[in-house]
Amino acid sequence: MNEQDLRTLLHGAAAGPPAAVLDDDAATDAVVATSRARRRQRLGLAALGLAVALVAAGVPVLSGERGTPVEQVAAPPAPAPPDWPVRGSLAGDGDAVEAARRLPWSDAPSPPSAPPVADREVLFLGDVDGRRWALVVGPTDGQVAGQWFTGPAGADPAALVADGAVQPVAGVASVAHAPAGGPGIVLADPGTRIEVSPGVVVDADGTVRRDFTAVETVDGVAVVPVAESGPYGTGAVYRVLSGDEPATEGTLPVPSGTSDVSDPPVLTPLDPAGEPAVPEAVDHALGAVLAETGLREEDVRPDLLWSGPVPRGTAASPDAVVLAVTLPSGAVAVAVAWADIEPSGAGSAGSCGVQVHPAGTPLDGLAVAAECLFPTRGFAHESVLVVYAAPGAGRVEVLDAGGTPVAATTGGSGAITVTPAPGRGVLRVERPGAPVTELAVVPTGDVLVDRAGRSAED
Repeated sequence: MNEQDLRTLLHGAAAGPPAAVLDDDAATDAVVATSRARRRQRLGLAALGLAVALVAAGVPVLSGERGTPVEQVAAPPAPAPPDWPVRGSLAGDGDAVEAARRLPWSDAPSPPSAPPVADREVLFLGDVDGRRWALVVGPTDGQVAGQWFTGPAGADPAALVADGAVQPVAGVASVAHAPAGGPGIVLADPGTRIEVSPGVVVDADGTVRRDFTAVETVDGVAVVPVAESGPYGTGAVYRVLSGDEPATEGTLPVPSGTSDVSDPPVLTPLDPAGEPAVPEAVDHALGAVLAETGLREEDVRPDLLWSGPVPRGTAASPDAVVLAVTLPSGAVAVAVAWADIEPSGAGSAGSCGVQVHPAGTPLDGLAVAAECLFPTRGFAHESVLVVYAAPGAGRVEVLDAGGTPVAATTGGSGAITVTPAPGRGVLRVERPGAPVTELAVVPTGDVLVDRAGRSAED
């Protein structure tokens, strides 16, 4: 399973930042993360089980001193599906709704067991934009899960097939889905409006923003355009508005069938101190930029600033890359990514984050400090700050949140690391013949930030 395959599956399960995964252990990690709600508290002692039975029967249970009743703690309320009416062109067809309720659920990727048919609810059933859709939800394994089904317009509801992964739906304000070869659909509270942003816009001055466009919404249901995604996905998001105020925001899932990752470009480091790049690291660095902006490879120009092992003082050190991606506006996005790949091809990789600089910024004067999360044992991660200065950047220094210097280097000396990463720090760049500039330390993840650390969502 490659990283983008897992990202596609996780988008169907939850709206959240993608974890970069190339091996079975990391895939297991993601599955565990998506099934946290399944954990149940189990009572293993017979005496405790007897006490619960006595309380349920109304018999006082004593503990400690005679006559002191055990405090009874109310159980948390059970999760509930969205309180929405059935919507769609077939909402009033009882036979069609019943057929949808009985449809078999997906068996990948390792979802919770399908809810009992008697406990399921159909929240949507109808034809939209040349396709028949159904959303069925129900309680299972301590959570409320939802399954989308699709088929051609006019198809027998009993013939619809599960499309995408099972996803949690308890407490959500909206649910979105995008099948292969078609637009997406968003369900929200009746009476709300929906707007879409196709990707992060990066202006020539290095600022990042999102532009939203209203889409037709009928009774809280909207069909949203989903541009054909490249191998790295799409940066499209939607937001639901109640009145004029945004009520919630969500990520439009990447349509299934568009997740094959192409071979990353073969690049030579501009920094003489760099080494040949690990392809998976280049893939994640470029993918972080393209996925957020919605751009394609032919729209940008990538330049590899530096690549090499991350000096962590251990025998096993991941390889990192610092990639400068020139965008259509002329702005330059600096992406840091890593990869830890064994000779067999197994391993893991990920993005550490992306920082945007104004158009005209010389590549040989760029500097960056980005937080990376390297896997350790099991599901644990280590927070490591990777700092790099291009040969013309001069001296750079990292200050922690309290203003204390924690790292320094000069341009062209390769990457240095600080373990653990200092959190919200500042990178001071002392370029010869230029005023001292300060850049925010880039937080880990695929989100683009400007030089002050602001993202399009801020």
